[in-house]
Amino acid sequence: MGMSVILNSLPDLIVSGINRGANSGRNVLYSGTIGGVIEGALRNVPGIAFSCADFVNPDYAKVQHLIYPLVRHLIEHPLPLGTLLNVNFPNVQTIRGLKLARQGKGYWIEDPAQRVHPEGHSYFWHGGKWYEHEEHEESDVHLLKQGFATAVPIHISELTDLKLFHERKPHFDKLFLNRADLF
Repeated sequence: MGMSVILNSLPDLIVSGINRGANSGRNVLYSGTIGGVIEGALRNVPGIAFSCADFVNPDYAKVQHLIYPLVRHLIEHPLPLGTLLNVNFPNVQTIRGLKLARQGKGYWIEDPAQRVHPEGHSYFWHGGKWYEHEEHEESDVHLLKQGFATAVPIHISELTDLKLFHERKPHFDKLFLNRADLF
């Protein structure tokens, strides 16, 4: 809406967040905070997404002094087209530093609980639980647990698994091309 209706020209940078709750690990695949920056990246507008790991009571004042230097860094050192920066702040009293990180593998998975309404009918409460993975020591998930803020460059321009594409293309072509019996 902002780029299509509100603004007369594309912005220099999109800043999204600060989200309540981490957008670490695979959560980036369904995050609205990340989605806003992805929309910009698809139009060649660089962007940065910010999230705090504390979902219940995030202390934004504790991290606000880091926002401007990160934004300024992106303006002075632009990201490649199709790349965004995903920044997460840990849920700790004192942040140990900010590290460039890899995207982790853990994510939130649904954990619905059946409950009984006071009127007597049952319903499901859509809860969630963290789905653990063994994490690389440079992953955002691991580093957040160690008390570091993380910045993950996420590249969205090429989503194709090119290794698999090249590996299987000859077999696919053999199976499905020039097959009058199938088409």
